[in-house]
Amino acid sequence: MKQAVIAPSALSLVYTNPSIKNYSREQFLNDLINESEKDVRLCLEAGADKVQLDFAKAKLSLKIDPTGQLLKDFISINNRLLERFNDNERDKLGVHICSGFFSFLFLLSTFFNLLI
Repeated sequence: MKQAVIAPSALSLVYTNPSIKNYSREQFLNDLINESEKDVRLCLEAGADKVQLDFAKAKLSLKIDPTGQLLKDFISINNRLLERFNDNERDKLGVHICSGFFSFLFLLSTFFNLLI
């Protein structure tokens, strides 16, 4: 059985400006990663053979920021989640990217930085 969960990078778009008093973007990201880890672990504990991060917003990142920096930031955020899992657990993790995305071949190497 495969289970999909939303990648934390997509949810990171909810808080783009440090505008919430006494709650920094970094704290938001820490909380987001903690909750994302819970989601993935619950899926694994429930018996999922594969847990797939839905990283469909990778394509959106290039529309927002054609330089590719936002995509690199997304990879970094997702890696903060993925590094919390050991090698055996990572064998059960995957990532979904919308088809057609790889027409942007100049950014293909960026995806090889994912800890999957």
